[in-house]
Amino acid sequence: MNEEALVRMGLNRNESKVYMALLETGPSFAGPIAKESGINRRSVYDAAKSLIERGLASYVLIRGKRQFQPSNPQRLMEIVQERENGIMEIMPELKATFSRSRKKMEVEVFKGKDGIKSILNDVIEISPPEFLDITSGMTTVLLPHFIPQWHRRRIKAGIVLRVLMNDTPLGRSRGKALSKMKLTPLRYLPKGLESPSHIYVYGKKVAITIWLLDHPFGIIIENEEVHKRFREFFEWFWRASVKQGGR
Repeated sequence: MNEEALVRMGLNRNESKVYMALLETGPSFAGPIAKESGINRRSVYDAAKSLIERGLASYVLIRGKRQFQPSNPQRLMEIVQERENGIMEIMPELKATFSRSRKKMEVEVFKGKDGIKSILNDVIEISPPEFLDITSGMTTVLLPHFIPQWHRRRIKAGIVLRVLMNDTPLGRSRGKALSKMKLTPLRYLPKGLESPSHIYVYGKKVAITIWLLDHPFGIIIENEEVHKRFREFFEWFWRASVKQGGR
């Protein structure tokens, strides 16, 4: 049991066996230690050398032979404390590196209807002043009960939804319904240009969703540069698109 505890504290298996053997036998030569620990003499010497370097053992020469002896187990507590102090010293750098890596790119994948709902709920939770949406009009086909409720929550939160809709029969039908909502300016993409997915731009995020009836899924990308580029992409098409009611 003590041997396992030593392993958890950072000693390898042979170091733990040799140290426990030294505590049991007291000052000993390699032979008795090998017998007590159950490992060969060569491994005893290697483990003893490592223990000496850690300050957990020492030796004296007796007629040219090394007699090993254990250090006070209190040294184990000192090793643990030294390790903790070392980690605390580098913790600010580790946190800074972690923060930089998170800022580079965060991508989350969502599957199924519940996954799509999670993406849309994220918009409400962040509650940006504006939510940009390039859409096919499939939302109410896939989530007929959820989408109207979601829009009510969006409008109550004061989130402006700017929509770029596919200029298709489905898109026109959906656009007609959206145009009746508050805070929902809408335009149609140029005729013949149809987005195969829904693209949401909000907060510092971009979400791309595929509204397949059987296997809908989506991703959220959180990255300031990606968000900026998709917003520019949206604004270019907004200027080139047809206002609601036009052809």
